[in-house]
Amino acid sequence: MLALTSRQEKEQGLRMRRLALAVTASAATVLVAMLLAWAGYLRTEALAVYAGIVAACVAAFTVLFRTHANLRFADATLTVPQLVAAGLAVTYLTYETGSVRAVAMAMYLMAFIFGMFTLSLRGMVALGTFYIACYASAVGLTAALHPEALDGKREIVRAAGFTILLVCITLLSEHVNGLRRHLRDTNRELQDALERSQWIAGLSSDWYWEQDAEFSFTRIDGGLERLFGIDPGSLIGKKRWEVGYSEFGEDFWANHKLTLERHEAFRDLELVRRDADGTLTHAALISGEPVVDERGAFKGYRGVGRDITERKRMEEMIARMAAYDELTALPNARYLATALAKAAAEAQRRKSTFCVLYCDLDEFKPVNDLHGHAAGDLLLREVAARLRKTMRESDLVARLGGDEFVVVATTCATPEDARRSAERIHAALHRPFRIGNEEARVSCSIGIALYPDNGDNGAALLAASDRAMYAAKRAGRGRYAMADASEPLLAK
Repeated sequence: MLALTSRQEKEQGLRMRRLALAVTASAATVLVAMLLAWAGYLRTEALAVYAGIVAACVAAFTVLFRTHANLRFADATLTVPQLVAAGLAVTYLTYETGSVRAVAMAMYLMAFIFGMFTLSLRGMVALGTFYIACYASAVGLTAALHPEALDGKREIVRAAGFTILLVCITLLSEHVNGLRRHLRDTNRELQDALERSQWIAGLSSDWYWEQDAEFSFTRIDGGLERLFGIDPGSLIGKKRWEVGYSEFGEDFWANHKLTLERHEAFRDLELVRRDADGTLTHAALISGEPVVDERGAFKGYRGVGRDITERKRMEEMIARMAAYDELTALPNARYLATALAKAAAEAQRRKSTFCVLYCDLDEFKPVNDLHGHAAGDLLLREVAARLRKTMRESDLVARLGGDEFVVVATTCATPEDARRSAERIHAALHRPFRIGNEEARVSCSIGIALYPDNGDNGAALLAASDRAMYAAKRAGRGRYAMADASEPLLAK
């Protein structure tokens, strides 16, 4: 058996359905022959022979189609062989039926009409001529063997009527063939247009999609697999919120579902997918509109998707540049202000506390003057790294600029917790810093403010910790001060 492509399988399926119609028509002729035999117009032996001929023809053609052997012929439908076999079988019945020979003529006509939908005008003329010749042969054989059973005038009238009907059907077939050619050409044009659109969609950063009335994907064409490595077939039968965009939450999808249930169009729905470590893998803008049939009944959605991965990455990079310090990669003053506001709001809601530690390096300028600005930058990066390692993961370490850093310690619940945090920072910065082949030492003055004792918002806390830091710096190097304390403390 030959292996078929999907298109060949579809075409073969159509041929099999056509064969099934022919088998049904053949079964109908056997049933008619059985009625003739029951009424006494056909010998039982003749019925058996005719039924055997039909069964043999049906079996032969079924095997040809089932094994795909029909594809080896120029006309894979095998229309002409089927109609020739039908004509020869009916010719035998024509010879045997005698006075009710008109029934056999009707069977000729049934087969001839079947050919009208597949044969050209020339084929129809040839088939009509063949059927007339078959009928004439059966009548001639009857005249030679059983002249007493033949009514010449009746046979002439039958033959003339039969010929006229064949001519009429042949002329009608020309119109049918014209329609068939038009449908074939239209189908070819539509197929070419579909292939072109799929080719264009496959090369673009857009894709086309369709959903049914239950909002499940039924079709996806375009560059989805090429762009994102997503097999479109894996999405068929799924809804958009079932394909892995989990970071958006229930509210996002609830609003989208409400739009769909209202059968409203939507534009530029932004979807982003990230991997396990939060890295952006792809992003898309999705637009869609409802589809209705000619009666206005809702059928589903169709729309397009556009790849915006690079644009989204650029936006995130710009946002990060605006929120993070370029030298140390720590959050900057703008990020800090937002984080402090959120921390204050969260602490107010939970009725908890946290502290802000304002850190300013002591004697940083001599390092710059002695070793150069490049060495100073290296030292600032190392200070940032030590601060991150010293504080808890939930704490925020930011750089305000120059040699000033701020720590938001959300886990500090008491002044004693804040003092311990300041001691850890001093201990971390007390160790010498390696700059090239030399060592540098710096210390740190720290001002501490607690929420809500020293301020109930981010700006107030930052100002209080700044004043405390200057108080510690005025008292000498390596000290820290609480915003409400009278004397700064020297680090241990």
